[in-house]
Amino acid sequence: MEGNNYFGQRDTAFSHSAKNTSKNHPDVYLILLDGYANNKSLDKYYKYDNTAFTDSLKKLGFYFVKNSRSNYPFTVQTVSSMLNLDYLKPTQKNVPREFLEYIYNNKVVSLYEDYGYSIHNLSAFHFKNYHSKYVLKFFINKSSFAFFLLSKCIIYDIINKGEKGEGVTRELNILKGVNFLVKNENSTTPKFVYAHLLLTHSPFYLNDKYKVDKTIYAESPSLTGILPLVDDDTTNNTLGSSRIDSTNSINYINHVRFTNIKALELCSKLTKRNSIVILLSDHGSRMLSNPISNYEAVKERYMNFCAIYYPDGKYNHLYDSITPVNVIRQVLNKSLGTKFSNLEDKSGLEVR
Repeated sequence: MEGNNYFGQRDTAFSHSAKNTSKNHPDVYLILLDGYANNKSLDKYYKYDNTAFTDSLKKLGFYFVKNSRSNYPFTVQTVSSMLNLDYLKPTQKNVPREFLEYIYNNKVVSLYEDYGYSIHNLSAFHFKNYHSKYVLKFFINKSSFAFFLLSKCIIYDIINKGEKGEGVTRELNILKGVNFLVKNENSTTPKFVYAHLLLTHSPFYLNDKYKVDKTIYAESPSLTGILPLVDDDTTNNTLGSSRIDSTNSINYINHVRFTNIKALELCSKLTKRNSIVILLSDHGSRMLSNPISNYEAVKERYMNFCAIYYPDGKYNHLYDSITPVNVIRQVLNKSLGTKFSNLEDKSGLEVR
């Protein structure tokens, strides 16, 4: 990664000659909630008040980023940028194979490795030396053109071979894996854990009792969130023709509420340990269309969720508009003692 020219090399924080592998380093849990919109988006566009969830997180000691926004509207862009601590080149568009390669060889995992952390990859991506059993085949393909074609002809790989409801099983298995790590922690070796949950990503098939409803599943827009932005023009704030024609807000909110329950169950355990917890989404819901204006719909795609927990409760370097690329920089400083400075917080689309 040090030799690539895709990300800027503006920091000297990597130049550490002596790495402190003390057992006092905290565990770090990155829990990525794919497509989970922030409170402002949920309230404005879905008429859903999510403050009970965020208040519960604050009671657990979390710092809630109330004006959060993502740097990019795509999962692979956000994750690639975040795990490599820098912005992507502005000339890159859509989802080229390079994004997956940079996620595979990312700097964050390399740093935690250098500091003696054990790496636990429960994400949607493979990392070098740490493949994920939960990887999406959608994110393995190395061909950009094939990637685009897949986006047009499959429902979404979280349903694994098209079996209805299996996406819920996948997410619950990931949560079981994280809970196993929490329960069986090794105090002599700190952990970096990346769990990537797609409970708030389409298709949406949970009813208000959080049970798989095949009727709801059949009606859920099949292409919601699967590269519907491929021909968006963010320069002119216009939506491409591939976007969905209607929202499925009730089903989406069922998934938000279910995710809240599971997230609080997990976070209540993690906050009792020497663990840093990053509860973060990669982008907004990305489901707005007519009669919402083009600008509003594009803007919502950047309205992500973010809450962070530090064991010592000292959040003096965090702020209410921090974006993912700087969240990870600050977490590295907190957990490893590195000295990354913040980049300018910005998004692919200027959010006014």
